[in-house]
Amino acid sequence: MTTRTVVYVQLSLLDEFESLHLHKLQDDFILIVGQWKLSKTTESLALRRISQNRLLKQVFCQNLQLLDEKFSVFPYGVDFFTIPVLLGVKMTTFTRKSIRVLVPFARVHEHLDLEQKTTRELLKSLMEVPLPLGAYLRRLGKARYVIAPAGDRPDTYRHWESLVMGASPVGVYPEPFEAMYGNRGIRVEDILSASRGDLPSIPKRALEKTEFLSYWRKRVLDSFFSESRPK
Repeated sequence: MTTRTVVYVQLSLLDEFESLHLHKLQDDFILIVGQWKLSKTTESLALRRISQNRLLKQVFCQNLQLLDEKFSVFPYGVDFFTIPVLLGVKMTTFTRKSIRVLVPFARVHEHLDLEQKTTRELLKSLMEVPLPLGAYLRRLGKARYVIAPAGDRPDTYRHWESLVMGASPVGVYPEPFEAMYGNRGIRVEDILSASRGDLPSIPKRALEKTEFLSYWRKRVLDSFFSESRPK
């Protein structure tokens, strides 16, 4: 029986994986790459080299900046430690959507680049006050659209918290992220205008529940049977 392997490697450890472990793989494998606050995947020479391996079926990357037939986006997801609160609020919140556009508090972190710091500074006057986690999640549950500015990467916790709570995250992000958000996010060019209610017309599209682990488990495993790998 053919062995199939799914490998997760932190972006900072790709060189070590390539030199110490890659040669040990004898069958088809899928690589999942991600990590917080690190260089873009396009800047990883090790990842470029690994992507040429004949056994590699697919690379799934968090906050992917590089796309070809071997690369697919992978969700940043929610903070592990917020999951119990998030699930509890989700199960007990049955509120009508009384807020059209919500601009939650977003901190201006020192590690952000100038563009993202500027965006958050411009949004400050429209932001709500900081709230405890449970109260914040309930506000998301009342909103139709949630302004989700990029952090050090385009995909953030807020995008996924919004999706779980039934709201559409609104932000400036790459086109491939639309499918990752199950066609429920709103991609804009001017997040400040969007935060004031100037949203683009939203086409009706097939929606998917991409916030669930089961969706991504199936998506990853299905890649073993795709024909996308170059000969």
